[in-house]
Amino acid sequence: MNSYTEQLKRIEEAIEAIESGAQSYSIGSRRVERASLGILYEERRKLRAMAAGEQAGGCNGVLYAEFDRR
Repeated sequence: MNSYTEQLKRIEEAIEAIESGAQSYSIGSRRVERASLGILYEERRKLRAMAAGEQAGGCNGVLYAEFDRR
């Protein structure tokens, strides 16, 4: 499984490609269309939070603390 940071990088590359005019393209008789920007923006928002937690050492954006009760 790819890390959230790696997934975020791929989402950002897809957004950049669409924003630069590569929403769809044709190869011979086949036509390829990328995901909508709205969907990609929403996924990027989620992955940014998850990647931040991953980089901070948390698990799915959750940090754990242990307290000594002495």
